[in-house]
Amino acid sequence: MSPDNVQGTLLGLPAEILQQIAADVRQVHSPSFYSFASVNKACHAAAIPLLYLSIFIDAQGLSIKALDRRVADCLATLDHYHAHGYVRRLTLYGDMKLPPEYYVAGAHEIDKNALSNADTEVWYPACDGENAYGLYRGYAIRHPALELLKALPNLTDLVIDSEGIPACLLEFLHQGLPVPRCKLTISRMSFRSPHRSGDAAHHMAIATSPALHSVRDCNAKYGRRDRKDVLLAFPMIAGGAPNLKEVTFYGSIGEWLPEPTAPKRGSLTSLTLHCPQENDLQVWADHTDFIHLRSLAIVNFNLIEDDLRWLAQDIRLPNLRSLNVSVEVVITRDEDEEWYDEQVDAAVASSTRLPRLKVLTLCINSHATEIISRVLTHHGSTLKNLNLHTVSGGLQRPSFPSDGFGVDVFREIRDRCPLLEHLRTDVRRTFSDAQEVAIYRTLGGISTLRSLALWLKCCHVCRRQGPYRATGVEDIPASWDAYDRQAWPFNRFEGSWSPRNGHIREFLANCAFDEPLARSIWDVICGGGGGDSDASSRPASKLQRLSLHTEDDEGLTVGGLIVDGKHHSPEVRQLYAMFYEMKRSYLLQRSVRYGDDTVFAAEIARQRREKRAKKAEMGGDIPVEREEEPARDTPLYLFRRIWPEKKGPGGWRNDWFGLPLQRS
Repeated sequence: MSPDNVQGTLLGLPAEILQQIAADVRQVHSPSFYSFASVNKACHAAAIPLLYLSIFIDAQGLSIKALDRRVADCLATLDHYHAHGYVRRLTLYGDMKLPPEYYVAGAHEIDKNALSNADTEVWYPACDGENAYGLYRGYAIRHPALELLKALPNLTDLVIDSEGIPACLLEFLHQGLPVPRCKLTISRMSFRSPHRSGDAAHHMAIATSPALHSVRDCNAKYGRRDRKDVLLAFPMIAGGAPNLKEVTFYGSIGEWLPEPTAPKRGSLTSLTLHCPQENDLQVWADHTDFIHLRSLAIVNFNLIEDDLRWLAQDIRLPNLRSLNVSVEVVITRDEDEEWYDEQVDAAVASSTRLPRLKVLTLCINSHATEIISRVLTHHGSTLKNLNLHTVSGGLQRPSFPSDGFGVDVFREIRDRCPLLEHLRTDVRRTFSDAQEVAIYRTLGGISTLRSLALWLKCCHVCRRQGPYRATGVEDIPASWDAYDRQAWPFNRFEGSWSPRNGHIREFLANCAFDEPLARSIWDVICGGGGGDSDASSRPASKLQRLSLHTEDDEGLTVGGLIVDGKHHSPEVRQLYAMFYEMKRSYLLQRSVRYGDDTVFAAEIARQRREKRAKKAEMGGDIPVEREEEPARDTPLYLFRRIWPEKKGPGGWRNDWFGLPLQRS
């Protein structure tokens, strides 16, 4: 159909139908929504309520005059389309530029005397030292923001992502109304020492505001703060903000809180704790009612047996639907079967006592497959979103792999999660062999999947806590020749375990990942089948989106290879450069606009990779091709054992390729 016919057809539709079309297109594919809005005046009029549903104001590094101009332009656009009443969400982002009068003349240094003597009418509150600089950059946004707020009568959500929250904005939200004008979301809340009495009162007003609905980054780490800083957060935790529902908290405040009082006043629906300390969750449970909690995340902290037993026995979470935890099952000796079983029982008891979840993020030792199986038995029937990742902890038994999950775990997911739509997990690369292909085929058997994200582990053979550590016997593959068995001579630490040439060669082969290999993985997953003999009876996967992430330099910096490439020999720095050149990540997705099986592939973070390669080349860390044979034991020599030199220009960068999948 020609564009003229399309326009004529759309012009004949009622406005209500066009608005419904605009809403559906926006939900499915936002680029097509903007194309729809530009077809003609009727389509644009139908799309206006959605085009101006949310406004984002970026004030990062702007002066007050520049921000005034930006807000004025925004208001002029809203006036032109009569769109003030459509705006439901306003985001104020960034910290503003400090005016010139607060800098030392002829230098880029801040004049702290000028800051400490600043007029409180210009910005509030006034503090001394560097704290004043950070606070000013956030508080200076108040005048333009207030003007914009007054022009939006139907605003329901205000998001502030800056160093400070102006008092005038808080007053405007409460002014003359029994309930706040809109919900307030604070993306950064840092409690500072009260240099003046007004500071503490202002922080207290924020922490107890009826408008406060969500705090995404509440920072109360001990580092640069004292007890008064941390106690400012207590009213927020203990229910001082009656409408607060979502909190993301960094650090720990448990030992400094006063004793809990009954009854509990706080009632959250979402709680995320980053880097907590032991028993922090218990402290939160003492001060906050978890009866309405729907989402719980404990990040950068491994739950151990005591934490799991507390979850199983002493807490009620009847409405929980989303859980994000990391469970560490520690094995120190092969004979610790009883302790291992106790840890498994504690983990299973804590998970089975919870209501059936829809979203589960579980970071766990790769050898604890029994826990995964029993957790999926309880929650699998309702799961729609599953994130399953590996953590390393303790010394593993010789029979356990060092990282990544085996095909049996993915078969459990396939068989026990009939509603699963989104999956993120770790896959161990094994040179594109039949074992690796079997995992992709099993994932293809999950016919309900819509999005899949795989983190490809490339350096599992080089971990410090490798399987041989439990017995003192190193497992050397029988396929290695005499050269592969020799120790790599460029290890930094003398006397410690040194990777062998075979480890370096296999590492290079695993991390080589290009677009043809990414498309091959897509074809295997979307080809259907479950990886078993009954594959023909399983429907093909209708995957819409696949992201493939090769692991970062964890295998280099954490494993037994090297610790810091900047302070090593040229050979080690060359290995880093080759690793970053071949280690690529891809996003593959079906065409939504054209409605066919066309698959688009794009490299993730390509510009960052090219920038890193250019920097390495300028520093002389890129291996240089010469006419003679590369020196023995160098990364280039090991590279040529995998990928022989081709004719033509380009050198080693044009010679490598991802190892083809062994599909037969």
